[in-house]
Amino acid sequence: IDTTMGMTPAEGLVMGTRSGDIDPGILVYLMEQGGYSATEVDSILNKQSGILGLSRASNDFRALSAAAADGNADAKLAFDVFVERV
Repeated sequence: IDTTMGMTPAEGLVMGTRSGDIDPGILVYLMEQGGYSATEVDSILNKQSGILGLSRASNDFRALSAAAADGNADAKLAFDVFVERV
């Protein structure tokens, strides 16, 4: 079975709520500059990022497609990032 995931599901492609591959320095930045705990960073990267975080609205591609067609720039960005990475 071929997969884009590494040690955790957060690695690889941008997903619905997961960040996908990111610069490891962002973890230190979020904890030192943002004041987030390790648990909070884990939640951000696995439950609040990805397509949901980019679009600021949804991780449902049907909703993103409709929003992008209506001119929502964040929805278009989320869709474009996903397509570019695939």
